[in-house]
Amino acid sequence: MFLYLIKIKKTMQKPFLYIYLLILVFTSCIKEEESPQELIFKDGYFIIKTGNQTTGQSASILFHRYDGDHLDEHSYGDLFSTINDEKIPGLLLDMAVNNDKACLLTRVQNDRLIITDKRTMRKEKEIILDSAESNAVFLTEQYIYVFSKNFVISKINIDSGQIVLTKNLSFLEGALNDVQFHDNKLYFSTIGKYGKLHVVDMKNKATLTTYNIGPFINSIVPLDDGVYITIEEPFNPYLKYKLELINPSISYGLVKVDLSDGSVNQIINSNFRYPHNLTYDNGLFLLIETQNKYLSSDTHSKLWNKTTGGLSEILKSVVPSYNSNFFLKLKDSRIYVLSPNYGLDVLDLDGQLIRGNSTGKNASKIVFLD
Repeated sequence: MFLYLIKIKKTMQKPFLYIYLLILVFTSCIKEEESPQELIFKDGYFIIKTGNQTTGQSASILFHRYDGDHLDEHSYGDLFSTINDEKIPGLLLDMAVNNDKACLLTRVQNDRLIITDKRTMRKEKEIILDSAESNAVFLTEQYIYVFSKNFVISKINIDSGQIVLTKNLSFLEGALNDVQFHDNKLYFSTIGKYGKLHVVDMKNKATLTTYNIGPFINSIVPLDDGVYITIEEPFNPYLKYKLELINPSISYGLVKVDLSDGSVNQIINSNFRYPHNLTYDNGLFLLIETQNKYLSSDTHSKLWNKTTGGLSEILKSVVPSYNSNFFLKLKDSRIYVLSPNYGLDVLDLDGQLIRGNSTGKNASKIVFLD
């Protein structure tokens, strides 16, 4: 009798088990339908807004597609806070990307590095630095390179978050100007008694090589065949230092520094005293020229074909509307002009406006995904 009751109990349990399993499957299907598909950022570029602690404006990151289509709130509001449910801490000073990850350089009291997935912008980790002097960040597959205003370079392992190398170059003279990164080398310029270009080979124990240029260097484009720089008329005469210069005959314009033999040669002579904002893409150089460093009413620009040597002037009717403080980038036969006062304009190579004022004010940099 006892065994018979057990059998009956087991038989009665089966229908309840089946019903439970059906409910479980049905519930999981509903959850899958309700969970939103994760947004993948591709075919476009990030735009960073530094923020302003005095006015209470928060730092933010926007995203635009190359074709101009907007991604809802991500084209106008901060995508980082939307995706991660937290604001970017403090000021957003810089941003860098590699194949898989993005790195944000922020500052509250100390500087911080925030590592995210580049495709989804989901936060993965945060690294707090000991200083508040950083002004540029660069990213490779394994390492983060942080460059500070006092000429200290930190090499940080992405996985461990630990500093594996510190290069202190605080003995260098002058003020820091442009900083760039290419092929595991850091390139930066200083303005002291005359303009100098410095190259730090991070593959080779952070070896420093300095090139005495003369005129002040305001923008750097490192390529495989050399380093291209724009040089401007110096504030102070450097004629008495001629013997210290590699090529005293160079004048303001576009200059090439050949790292293989250390030579410095003029590529383009400018008719204006302040060529600047040099940018390069797919065989083309673009540079802006002004006669007065602080006025934009006389702004011109040159487009130079590196392969053919062809030289043309563009943007005569467009660029003068900006002030002298703007970020310029050449990408896929389009010119991206980012001004803190006027937002982002996208132009073709003839200087014709394709898309205008698509970010609002106070944007500081464009970071392309590829």
